[in-house]
Amino acid sequence: MKNRFHLLCFIIIVIEPVNTVLVDGFVGETAILPCNDTVSDQTEVFWRYKGKTRVFRIAAGGGVASGDSQDMQFANRITYFPEEYSKGNFSILLSNLTRNDSGKYTCFVVPSNVVKDVDLNVTANGAAPGPGR
Repeated sequence: MKNRFHLLCFIIIVIEPVNTVLVDGFVGETAILPCNDTVSDQTEVFWRYKGKTRVFRIAAGGGVASGDSQDMQFANRITYFPEEYSKGNFSILLSNLTRNDSGKYTCFVVPSNVVKDVDLNVTANGAAPGPGR
């Protein structure tokens, strides 16, 4: 009788679930879109709207922020906080909200490859937030 050995290999891939932060805002007001992670000299942060529209970029080294190639929808409406970068806080403030600002914003942090999603729901003042809020 032949001895048979079966080698069973498991490859375990750990994928951290992306936790979506829900943020409610009102037309004409402001909303903070939160994003936190560890920081290094090589840290770059890319904010995107609905996966592709360029909202804001925080460049590597020195906490330089840039609105280059920023979509016109967000021009002159983003406030950033460079004094917070050393603490790993890459949140931005979006002002003069419109209903068109509602949707998913994503904060991509490189090189740590962290992805943070923010679901912004903008309603008229006094209106109830959307379902599930």
